[in-house]
Amino acid sequence: MLNLIGLDERKAAVFKKEIIIFLLIFMFLVLSGCADDNNKQNDKRDINIEADYEEGVYPYKEEWSENQHSYKGDVIANKETAINVASAIFNNVKSTGACKNYVLGGVFFDTADDVWVVYFVEPDNTPGSTYNIAIKNATGEVINMWPGE
Repeated sequence: MLNLIGLDERKAAVFKKEIIIFLLIFMFLVLSGCADDNNKQNDKRDINIEADYEEGVYPYKEEWSENQHSYKGDVIANKETAINVASAIFNNVKSTGACKNYVLGGVFFDTADDVWVVYFVEPDNTPGSTYNIAIKNATGEVINMWPGE
């Protein structure tokens, strides 16, 4: 068939190989993109912002005490988690009008106390214009929030 367009057999064989390689690469890229889209959709399904909301006295308070089924690992296992937790909390601070121009400045892990300190700064890096949030690595508890430093 390729001989109909004026290629000799050797050139036709090379051309066929090139087409096959191109198609394989194209199919790989298309399938890789589909897998990424599926992973993104799965991530979106994991977090339901529109969850039911109730308030009152929680009926299962005994579950608040540590027991054999309690999670034993570090709750804040890496800097990304520390940043995400602190950012969610800091967004509430920003919504009051305080620190509204602040952006993420950095994160520090205190190895002696097992505490993450995530800090936010004004974009112009004005000295003393920071806001810090300290989070216990093991429990995820916010142990302090303070301006300045």
